[in-house]
Amino acid sequence: MIDKLQKVFPSAILEDDVPKDERHLYNIYTANDYQQHRFALKKEELTEKDEQLLEVFLAVEKKDNYLKPGDYEWYTYLKEGGHPPKTLEQFSTFRFFHLEGKKLQENHSDLYEALSYYFNENVKIVYIQTNSLLILVPDQDADMFDPEELAGILTTDLLLDVFIFAGRRVHKGEDIRTTYNQENLLFQRARALFPKKRTFKEYESLPFILPLLEKHQQKQIYHYAFAGLETESELIDTLYQFFLCNLNSSLTAKTLHMHRNTLQYRIDKLMDRTGIDIKQFSNAAALYILIHTSKNY
Repeated sequence: MIDKLQKVFPSAILEDDVPKDERHLYNIYTANDYQQHRFALKKEELTEKDEQLLEVFLAVEKKDNYLKPGDYEWYTYLKEGGHPPKTLEQFSTFRFFHLEGKKLQENHSDLYEALSYYFNENVKIVYIQTNSLLILVPDQDADMFDPEELAGILTTDLLLDVFIFAGRRVHKGEDIRTTYNQENLLFQRARALFPKKRTFKEYESLPFILPLLEKHQQKQIYHYAFAGLETESELIDTLYQFFLCNLNSSLTAKTLHMHRNTLQYRIDKLMDRTGIDIKQFSNAAALYILIHTSKNY
């Protein structure tokens, strides 16, 4: 669809390609039957009649219509390069739950109540677009919450057809905007690859997505997946050998001439940083592929 738009409006691009410091120059549109991407057109290129015509076929995103006062800080921080929101200070570690689906804004009161009841935590719920929102969940008990279970509740109780991505552990000190963008990239690519699947968790889709990315994107995902620990070469080499030894701690320690306590310390360090269990097949496969691919950078 972007190709068709560009024939009429040469400035048309995907929303994700808009430079953060130029977002105010664009109108953002969403095709009602094309939920994977949003489109951006330069305001200066549009006449009043153009805007009226576009709104017949596309939904224009007007953040004033759906963003609450507390959401503006988060929206401008994540999407427009603004300053970190003050509410971020109350979270030391947390996870992002990304939700997308039709009629989320129309059902915002019931949805907020259902989400608050489900998480039973002091969660922060932020609308990013009318059809997408972000939930910041304190990390203490985040493993108790399952995206598939949540999707089932929203479908049954609110009759909402939603897509959910649950990310890794996020730390206040890291680049949270970049983390959000990496998870959003994984979410959108996973939805495109698996259109019938409604929920995605951490790294499970990464092995399928990685080969489709440009090299610079692969490096960004590598940094995201290891939460900044990719610079610790001893840790990465130890993990790689652990995977080559089929997650056998005794064999890995013997192969590396390493005490098992040292091996366990390094494994625990990654698990504590990311909040994922690297002994689960999907996580181990993703990290193995990432390390293996990185050796060819």
